[in-house]
Amino acid sequence: MTIDDTAFLYYARQIASNPGDPYGFEIFWYDVPIPAMDLLAPAGLLYWHGAGIALFGEDPLVLKLWLFPYALLLVWSMRRLIDRFVPSGGVALLLVLALAPAIVPAFNLMLDIPALALALGAVALFIAACDGNRLSTAVLAGALAGLAMQTKYNVVAEVSALGAYGLFAARRMRVTAVSTGVAAALFIGWEFWLFSRYGESHLVHHYLAAPEPAWSDSVADWAIGWVALLGALAIPAPRRFPSGLAITSLPGP
Repeated sequence: MTIDDTAFLYYARQIASNPGDPYGFEIFWYDVPIPAMDLLAPAGLLYWHGAGIALFGEDPLVLKLWLFPYALLLVWSMRRLIDRFVPSGGVALLLVLALAPAIVPAFNLMLDIPALALALGAVALFIAACDGNRLSTAVLAGALAGLAMQTKYNVVAEVSALGAYGLFAARRMRVTAVSTGVAAALFIGWEFWLFSRYGESHLVHHYLAAPEPAWSDSVADWAIGWVALLGALAIPAPRRFPSGLAITSLPGP
């Protein structure tokens, strides 16, 4: 277990033993016991971990193998999006992205890669729903989007992207309304359930507790973050390096 894996294991244990009370315990974190509600931990992936513990126990290797459906969804979603927007990329581009240093080392018990898998799955399905004007696929896309947002809160930006694509690019009003409506219903409905259970929403609890950073600090953090992300994900853009090494088009499948 590394970094925050241990924290999420505590929540998974609680859910495995009492799935109706995900935050009803204290966690020893930041060197002191704190209420579980005080540590930012959206419950989407934690329930998957809890199911894994209930079925197989707490072996770290088994729990990480239990994440295989997320890996499958991530690769399937990337391949669908590559075929849709970069058809010349094929398997080569898929391998570059799926095995990138921003993906493989981060595939552990933490929230990031599963949230990305769900988000990209929602995008791929939503585009398919728009292409075929299929409301059933739109419902599934919205369900994945709602689950993605409850896996990592910043995925909420994805719903805005779905709405923008559906309204302005695909011009599918009904499909967009169905997908965003299902996503919002799942996301807000879960937070209301937490409010009824604990007297507060997990999202609102952390939003109100978060300190307001200085404007200059926020800009600096964003700038450094973008550099780090681009360094991990970018594919060389020039077709020829100064050394003379040619960069040819990526082969198809």
